[in-house]
Amino acid sequence: MKKSVKIPLIVLGSLAFLVILISLLIAPVAKWYVQKHSKELVGRVVTMEKLRINIFSGSLRIVGFDLKEPDEHNSFVTFDTLAVKVKLLDFLRHKVTVQKIHLTDLHVSAWQNNEVFSFDDIIRKFSTPDSLKAAPVAEDTTATPWAIGIYDIQLRRGNVHFSDLAIGGQWNIEDLSLAIPGVYFSGASTDIGFDLLFRDGGKLAANLKYDIEKSIFNLHLDLEKFTLAGLLPYLQQSLRLGEFSGILDTHLDVDGDLNHIMNSVVKGTVALTGLNMLDEQKGLVLAANNIFVDVASISLAENKFEINEFSTEGLATRYVMNKDSSSNFTRLIKPSKAPSKNAAKDTTAKTDTAVPKPMQLLITQLALKETHISYTDHTLQVPFHYELKDLSLTSHNFDPNNHNKVDIHARLGATGKTAILWDGNFNNLSNLKLKVDLRNVALKDFTPYSLEYTAYPVSHGFLHFTSHNVVKNNMLKGANDLNISKCTVDKARKDIKPMMKVPLRLGLYILKDRNDEIKIELPIEGDIKSPGFSYKKIILNTLTNLLVKVAMSPFDFVSGAFGSDADKLNEIMLTNTQSELTQVQYDKLSKLSGIILSKPDLMLSFEQYINYGQASKDLSMLNLKRDYYLSLRPGEKAESLDRKDEETIAAIEDNDEALLVYANLRIADTTNTADVYTKASLLYKAQIATQIATLAGKRNQLVRDYLGSLQVPAERLHIETVAPAADSAYNGPTFYKTNLVLPDEMPMGMANE
Repeated sequence: MKKSVKIPLIVLGSLAFLVILISLLIAPVAKWYVQKHSKELVGRVVTMEKLRINIFSGSLRIVGFDLKEPDEHNSFVTFDTLAVKVKLLDFLRHKVTVQKIHLTDLHVSAWQNNEVFSFDDIIRKFSTPDSLKAAPVAEDTTATPWAIGIYDIQLRRGNVHFSDLAIGGQWNIEDLSLAIPGVYFSGASTDIGFDLLFRDGGKLAANLKYDIEKSIFNLHLDLEKFTLAGLLPYLQQSLRLGEFSGILDTHLDVDGDLNHIMNSVVKGTVALTGLNMLDEQKGLVLAANNIFVDVASISLAENKFEINEFSTEGLATRYVMNKDSSSNFTRLIKPSKAPSKNAAKDTTAKTDTAVPKPMQLLITQLALKETHISYTDHTLQVPFHYELKDLSLTSHNFDPNNHNKVDIHARLGATGKTAILWDGNFNNLSNLKLKVDLRNVALKDFTPYSLEYTAYPVSHGFLHFTSHNVVKNNMLKGANDLNISKCTVDKARKDIKPMMKVPLRLGLYILKDRNDEIKIELPIEGDIKSPGFSYKKIILNTLTNLLVKVAMSPFDFVSGAFGSDADKLNEIMLTNTQSELTQVQYDKLSKLSGIILSKPDLMLSFEQYINYGQASKDLSMLNLKRDYYLSLRPGEKAESLDRKDEETIAAIEDNDEALLVYANLRIADTTNTADVYTKASLLYKAQIATQIATLAGKRNQLVRDYLGSLQVPAERLHIETVAPAADSAYNGPTFYKTNLVLPDEMPMGMANE
């Protein structure tokens, strides 16, 4: 063989032998080196069962990989097989082409403890200290750009276990699958898809299409039967929750631009079933059988939310007011932690010039079905609890910034029902219509409030309430019809200190008609923009004032049925000297008898007020005139005087000259220095008190006897003479003050004479 040929062949053979030798030795040498120096390379022990490298086909295969934890016993990352294939010749054309990356049976186990992660040591290992960082180098714009393409990326049977030691949370992902046909960094679109299973329940499938040149993407997410229980430890960082569970299903499409991520548009559906949220005391916070949202479009940049449907079924919650004015919701929120003293302060000047756009919300179909709301009020002296059941709410094209019609129906307590129709703008109440209809609401349920305000417990009764309200240009005109049927109220509780002194029992009883109903019309008008305007206060004050007025002036409300003037029935005027009743007084008693007989549970009260000073003067003068009259008729006795005589006596003038002479003779006043009234008082001083009492008692008996003749039972009458007060004298006219009272609510000290 010629020398010119032999030498090249030897060289080529040697090179070939060297290449073959390298190809045979590179894998075992690389495996030995990595395992021998793994702690220097990554800071941890690395073991491999097999390592195969084919430099001719550009393939790499690792079998039985295990990256240990720092304790060198537990595993951080393990996998069964990693297979990678690269087109080596494409490097000559400024192209990186990875034909496949297949990873099977990946297992990752990591943990977090506050701000410390189990892999922090690896991160520190590959972090470059600031002192060693090279100065930035200007980009070479003349260099030929590299085209990068990674194809056929597959992950099969992946498993990830993550523990949050600080809060006791755990995430377990099983059977994680990833399939990416290609990831491109040279202008072509990237299509990525992956699937994974959560060990505690749920499946996630995602597909991402990304155009690297335009930076636009489409992300499709399918989350099926994801269990929410795993979120509990994280929610407990800010909420006092004891339980959180439910199943979440979502099917979402997100279109956007990575350069303007806030311009992304989201659409799809979200469904939540079996939601159950309890506080630490196992009290209900929120529950629902089903919550469904069909999103037509959500634009974060425009702050615009278009919802095709928002519906709930079996939604339940409770609201509890505590004595300290807190609620179960305010107590649910944990106080925020104070920032650490060593925490670095952000001294960067903040300039927020972007004005957020107002939220736009449109829900084409809004429907709440079978909603249950429980309300408990512990701020009262007697706790109040009420149930709102089977609440339904429907609205079409609901937009809080525009005109809406909302229809609400619900059951109130055990017997009541309500229907509410709203027609207006929630953000602008200047023009609206509101109808409220309450039917058959059991009043006994509201006893804690009646006790709080009046100390009276409601034992029975039903409320019917209809309210029609129209607001035009802020001016309200409302018509309210209140109907209370078969209402009974027990005695006031002595252990309750009421907020208002309202004679509730008496007021309600007097207002009742013959059908045991109370019907009240409450018209309301006013400017809703007025600072002092309050619909609730107007209703409550009107009802309170009405009850007080009824109790103070009961005849105002019952006299009309008997053709009587209320002002003439609440008092009967008397004279200090009368011993018989006049016809006018008998007429009033007749009308009062008709009223008391129509109200079988009430008593008729007569309180005789006497001006003792004036009565003494009047009776003394009457005695003087009577004695003077008898002095003109020797032998005639006072007992023999008839009505005509009494009329003649009463007609004698106080300044009659003959009467004055007679008085002077009786008292032996020759100087005539005292007036006739003084003389009369001196003459009859000893007998006046007895005489006043006798006349008062006689008048009381006349009243009792006459009413008895009209079939008014004696036990339903209270007749008394009011004794003079020790510290002050009554100076008004002598009269009967009449009133209607309940037998067990008569003032202390009252008793039938």
